[in-house]
Amino acid sequence: EAPGPSHKHIRRCGLDFMQGNEVIAAGSLIGPADAALAIAAGHKHLPVCRKPRVAVIDSGDELSADPETCAPHQIPASNGAMLLAMARKLPVDAWRSGPVADTLDALTGAFDAAHHADVIVTSGGASVGEHDLVRPALEAWGASLDFWRVAIKPGKPILVARRDRRTGPQIVMGLPGNPVSSFVTAYHFMLPLLRRMLGARYALPMQIAAKLGAPMPANGPRRELRALRASTQQCADRPRGFGSRRHAGRRDPRVPPPKWRYCLTLQISLLNCSLNVHNRNTSGERQARGSDHVDAQAARIAPVHPDPA
Repeated sequence: EAPGPSHKHIRRCGLDFMQGNEVIAAGSLIGPADAALAIAAGHKHLPVCRKPRVAVIDSGDELSADPETCAPHQIPASNGAMLLAMARKLPVDAWRSGPVADTLDALTGAFDAAHHADVIVTSGGASVGEHDLVRPALEAWGASLDFWRVAIKPGKPILVARRDRRTGPQIVMGLPGNPVSSFVTAYHFMLPLLRRMLGARYALPMQIAAKLGAPMPANGPRRELRALRASTQQCADRPRGFGSRRHAGRRDPRVPPPKWRYCLTLQISLLNCSLNVHNRNTSGERQARGSDHVDAQAARIAPVHPDPA
């Protein structure tokens, strides 16, 4: 039998890449395949960013560190665990402390304990109530407020402060104590901040062009970030993908039912997409129709941009 074509079974020079080609773009997340590619391209070392140090602090007298031993006047401290898990989806060095009592001394002490963190993220105490002491505690600690309150819903009370130090500025992000507000603000503010500190090419959430499957009431003067369920099928009764069993109304047997009457977090567990509702006019009076095109942001797609960051 005659031999095959002479070009078969031969890998010629420059088949994969040639000298001068970009094989990994700056700002990319280096995974196993990227490491192999870099080595194959003849690189022994790569310049990378140092992992940001992130301290997550729960605050509130009403919080219980142990969800199984809540007193009647307490609720489980769930935000800290949630924020820590969100931060750790990125290559950061993150830890959690608290719950911290609603006193100036306790809060400033928690800030002192996190003096070596690059970013401090607090949950609760950022609003205007009698026990919302994060702002005065930051002032007493020597931090300066960059901004407080943003015209979004949920998440209006978010604040960002900065404290100068010899090793570089320390950023403090105060998130609301409401679990849904805390999740939304962490997704739209904390994660982009961490991605930017890591040198990511894309720091902001990915926008998705979508079409509403049902009418929505008019929004008010603030931009609203509403939880919704996304489907690959138009107006499908049962969305596919992550969590579709729960979305279809059936509880996942692996997840025990809640023991406490604290169900705001259920909105987060059902969320797989966040709808970004802009003001449609000055008063925000027009109702969105079921066929309107909108911008959405995927909440359960990879925590970095699909083009790795």
